[in-house]
Amino acid sequence: MGLAMVYGIVQQPRGRDRRHERGRSRDRPFEILLPPCGLGHCRGDASPQRPRRSGNGRVLVVDDEDGVREVAADLLGCLGYEVVTAPNGIAAVSQYRESGHEIDVVLLDLAMPGMDGRDCFRALKTINRDVKAVLCTGYGFNVVAQQLLDEGMLGIVSKPYTIEQLSDAIVQALHARR
Repeated sequence: MGLAMVYGIVQQPRGRDRRHERGRSRDRPFEILLPPCGLGHCRGDASPQRPRRSGNGRVLVVDDEDGVREVAADLLGCLGYEVVTAPNGIAAVSQYRESGHEIDVVLLDLAMPGMDGRDCFRALKTINRDVKAVLCTGYGFNVVAQQLLDEGMLGIVSKPYTIEQLSDAIVQALHARR
């Protein structure tokens, strides 16, 4: 994960970083300090960072980066969703084949090694042509994203995203008619 993406993710929940200066090495260690999930925006306080919508249902989070997958799962858990995860497209297709009837929405990373998000979405559609999926990408809106929307992807969330953006995308996908 790039440092700019890490910085964006850390800043959203009012986190901060603390760099440890040790010599002149480019690889300086640093700490990331985040507020506990049980305090602040996850509990529904009146802060401006509070998610606008919470929900219920099961979301399959597919991302090859452990940290991104875990953060997405934690945010969705704070919003009230049951979350299952897959570390890549191949595992996601296998999991969806076995328990897709229990999965309400798939949050799918676009850039993954092996089976990327586009191929994974197409494979999920062969299992269930009405699969509800939201694309998650660090590349912004591009030709591939537009193609996936044309093929039935229900939304796009750009990394780094806020809890509000994630919440809105999942709620919109859940309520989309097929």
